[in-house]
Amino acid sequence: MIPSFDPWHREKTVEFMGSSGPIPRWTRSSTSTMQASGKRFFDSLFAARDCRASADYITHINRVWMLNYTLACHGHPLSQDSSFFIEANDYLVGYYRLRNVPLQFDGSVSRVSSEAALKVAAKSFLGLTGLRRSSQKDPDLEYFVDDKGTGKLSWHLVMSSGSQIQPRVEEYFISAVGRNPSILAQRELLMRAVVRSLGSAR
Repeated sequence: MIPSFDPWHREKTVEFMGSSGPIPRWTRSSTSTMQASGKRFFDSLFAARDCRASADYITHINRVWMLNYTLACHGHPLSQDSSFFIEANDYLVGYYRLRNVPLQFDGSVSRVSSEAALKVAAKSFLGLTGLRRSSQKDPDLEYFVDDKGTGKLSWHLVMSSGSQIQPRVEEYFISAVGRNPSILAQRELLMRAVVRSLGSAR
């Protein structure tokens, strides 16, 4: 049975404003140095895990900085459902949010070929839809973080029917560690995109 996919199963928010503990401080600066300050703050939290943060977006509204970072560990990116977010004013961090940041890892070297992972996903896609995929995203190595906080090295790929009559798009994370590749997580993307667009239109 394929695990259910809850992209926010490991989310932690730490608030500093109004707390009795010390509040992280940094120097008022430009956008580029604020990005660097956020990276240093992340490094101070996760230096021992060989994880790095890269600025995804940054905005400054009403004297409030909001910074979001994509993450990579042991030389491989974490899936897009993992992130590090900071809200701060010019001098103090208000809060930060960790989303699906791994506590441990199952490995950093792939023992499964991308071709083997592709076969597993193609077989699943055919079983779900009765359709042979006509297009797919080339597999990339990423860490998928499970509900126990383990970063599992996996092949990330997307299968599409390429059909306007029977459209279907499935995202897969296939295990890259171990002898036998298996599906770690799977989700349908097309309806999710429709629901998101309807929600944003309201």
